[in-house]
Amino acid sequence: MLRQARAVGTPLKLLCNTNVAFNREIGQVVQEMWNSVGFKVSLEPLDTVPHLNTRRQGEFDSFIGGGTYRFDPDDFFGRNFHSKSDLVQVLSGWQNARYDQLVEEAKRTLDPVRRKEL
Repeated sequence: MLRQARAVGTPLKLLCNTNVAFNREIGQVVQEMWNSVGFKVSLEPLDTVPHLNTRRQGEFDSFIGGGTYRFDPDDFFGRNFHSKSDLVQVLSGWQNARYDQLVEEAKRTLDPVRRKEL
């Protein structure tokens, strides 16, 4: 399809936030996958402010980001609000010891009703 569209070798700029390990790792995987089918992908890991500015200005073809709507302590709550989460440290720096304690307890709990309660 890329050959038919005369798009083999098309350069693509892929952004990721260098401060979030998961984003860097996924960026490398996506870069390799897209290069293997014929694109020419440059992965650009940027610190938070340059990353946000580049996104606002639209100076990219794709970016690695993420979100989950599975409200579970191992996903959404741990990733988005726990004080030691890479994402929290990069985006807000919010900290709450009681919150962290509840999420950690919920992660250790197998009972889905109790997890939800916590």
